[in-house]
Amino acid sequence: MVSVFVIIAACWGPVDYWTKQLTPWSSLKDGSGESEQPMLLDYVSMWSPKALIVSLKRAHLPVSLAVTVSMLTKVLVILSTGLLILQTSTNVRDVTMQTQRRFDSTAFNTSIVDMLPALTVVGANRLGLELSHGTTLSHAVQIFNMAPNDKLSGKLNP
Repeated sequence: MVSVFVIIAACWGPVDYWTKQLTPWSSLKDGSGESEQPMLLDYVSMWSPKALIVSLKRAHLPVSLAVTVSMLTKVLVILSTGLLILQTSTNVRDVTMQTQRRFDSTAFNTSIVDMLPALTVVGANRLGLELSHGTTLSHAVQIFNMAPNDKLSGKLNP
């Protein structure tokens, strides 16, 4: 949505500029107003609210319209950008889950510890081997089964 307003503002910029640039000359050509008035009038250098007031006083409606649309597009870009706020969202619902395995250290036997876990990590780091399900290079998580009708997706970031 923001990009649409930015594109509109970018396309409107030349229209705004040339309307402000050519309206005093058009007024001089038509003979409406004093001869010095259009020559000294510089809508391009004026601040937009001042250009709007001056153009309304001098009945230069194309400049009034161009400045009004230009200011509205600027306001819309600012407001639409303000609507984009990064925030966390939480969805709470009940999901039935059952663990596949348990972390159990009661039967841990130090005599059967070997180099296999370390070699697995080295193989994953250096050779690109795949790690077992539920593990990354820095984490190991519990694996769960869910009820067939529950849908939950997620990803473990390393």
